[in-house]
Amino acid sequence: MLIRIFNTLKQNLAIFLISIWLLIPYFAYNNYARLLAFLAFSFFLFKNEKRINKKLLFGILLYIIYTFTINALFSANSYMLRHLQLYILFGCILIAYIITKQEDAIKNKIKYIILSLNLIALLSSLYVLKDNMGAARLLAKSTDEAVELSNKGLGGYGLIYANVLMLPLFFYYRKRTNNLYKQVLIYANILFSITFILLADYLIAIILIIFQLLTFLFIKASYADRIIIIGILLVTLLLFYNNLNYFDKLTYSWVEFSSLRYKQEDIFNMFRGVDGNNNTIDGRTGRYFRSLNLLASNPITGTFSFDEIGKHSNIIDQFAQYGIIFGFLMLRIIFMLPQNLLRTTNNEYLKYFLNIYMVTLILLGILNNYGAAMGCSFLLLSCVENKSMKSLKFE
Repeated sequence: MLIRIFNTLKQNLAIFLISIWLLIPYFAYNNYARLLAFLAFSFFLFKNEKRINKKLLFGILLYIIYTFTINALFSANSYMLRHLQLYILFGCILIAYIITKQEDAIKNKIKYIILSLNLIALLSSLYVLKDNMGAARLLAKSTDEAVELSNKGLGGYGLIYANVLMLPLFFYYRKRTNNLYKQVLIYANILFSITFILLADYLIAIILIIFQLLTFLFIKASYADRIIIIGILLVTLLLFYNNLNYFDKLTYSWVEFSSLRYKQEDIFNMFRGVDGNNNTIDGRTGRYFRSLNLLASNPITGTFSFDEIGKHSNIIDQFAQYGIIFGFLMLRIIFMLPQNLLRTTNNEYLKYFLNIYMVTLILLGILNNYGAAMGCSFLLLSCVENKSMKSLKFE
């Protein structure tokens, strides 16, 4: 078995090195790991040069060259590499397109490499988190404390939202194997990813996984069941609104000892028509509207400068800074792979999870920022079996 694992890693060394840097917290700030990941990325593209999607490559290069140049000319020097995480994500999308053209046996190995590394990252993160429940919030920014926590094995923003995106894929892949060990691996990823997301104090991540569940139930339900689901949701909202004090006390008891208590307080104050004491809701929505106002003022070219935009929504901010042409180019690059998989699949079960993945992807981009680690979700997405597809000649 060890020989088989070694051969799998040897045959897919480039993907392994890229994934280990993206997923394993200990290597996130390691310069040697960064160098190895860059070399692995370059080697993989060189080795698979004929399989590269030329239209996608052109779009990515055009976007990177234009946005980097504009950002360098019109923004503060500290923002020079502000979009680097997004550029790395684009690189993962380019690799993912190549993986879609590989044989199923290779895809299967890549899939379980990513699942194994992700499980290691989740377990190490939960181990560190047990001694400091609010620590994952500190990794939202690259501070000295964040570097120290990463070196201890705690994943933060990137790992959390990578798992939010991968969760629908975990549920899809769980029925694609009868191997007991592989099933255990997949279910362990499901269990520990949900646990980590719930404990990490990222409210938007929690909202997104709840939304994923509701979306899956709605998509899979019959027309009559959809009416029932909508009715239940409306009744629940009515009960919630008419019993705010009860639900306030109930939910506060869940988050009393975490940083989410500040957002919980502001959310209930918002429902009561009272200003939030902690500025967690007003501050974020204010940043969204700042970017929207800049977009409305300069829809074609954008405002150019990163300094002025809200900085809390990748999609809205990119439109505000670079205008609608390059904003839509970014969306095309990001959604090209899942859209083409959805268009070419003959697997109805897969369609459910592709739709959930895309809805999660766009909501994440509107409500927050894309990170490099989220590229692993595209690598995992590309491992869909060829037999599930009508054609893999993506355009």
